[in-house]
Amino acid sequence: MPSAVSDDSAVTLFIRKYLLFPIFTVCMAASGFIAYYSYTRYPIPMIGELALQYEWLLLVMCACVLIFVMGASVNGSIAGILVDDRYRMSLSRTQFVIWIVVISSAFLVQSMRNTGRDGSTPSLPIGVQILLGFVFCTPIVNAFISFMKNAAILRFDRIGKLSRRDFSRNAQFSDLIFGEEIQTNRILTFSRVQFLLINVLSAILYSGSIWISFEHPVGDTLPEVNKTLLYVQAASHSTYLAFKLVPKRRRPL
Repeated sequence: MPSAVSDDSAVTLFIRKYLLFPIFTVCMAASGFIAYYSYTRYPIPMIGELALQYEWLLLVMCACVLIFVMGASVNGSIAGILVDDRYRMSLSRTQFVIWIVVISSAFLVQSMRNTGRDGSTPSLPIGVQILLGFVFCTPIVNAFISFMKNAAILRFDRIGKLSRRDFSRNAQFSDLIFGEEIQTNRILTFSRVQFLLINVLSAILYSGSIWISFEHPVGDTLPEVNKTLLYVQAASHSTYLAFKLVPKRRRPL
């Protein structure tokens, strides 16, 4: 069994030793400045007043840079934070990171704006709460299903065993759309493709709603999630988990 030390490349060690802390400090300082500016609304010299949508965009960029550097410090890849304990890119982690970055950054900007104006705290619309329920629950259920498959509870005639890579640096983005089981790890999987596409497109659509709401602020909270989008999300998450629950048998060529 390979040791954990052998998985640390020179790039990973360099980033972890020399870049992680400085970049982390810069990103946190920039995020703190943006939050403070959202609270005070003092004009920035030579720039003037920064619009809310640009504050939110800067926060998203800081979060992405921080995630990329943290991932690179783990296995030398900017997507290292998405790698699971089987050294594969995790689809449930990917959707979790996407939604948390989008919603938490927007909520921070809205919170600081409200606090600086009248001291109120924005409430999350019911649609956003339901969406976050999907986002948080799916990785938990996914991990439980993986545990049962690894424990052979959901395996029949050795069908359903999950594939695993030797090192975290061997994780590939193709893991997001290929099957997880040994029999299907080279096969494009419908349930995973639809889950990835729907979450990415939904995040883009909701980001557009956030941009518009910040560009023309009329309320004290984040924009509501469209009901149709929630129905699509519910169907997508259910399909993904249901397909993962059932062991697969590779069809003969």
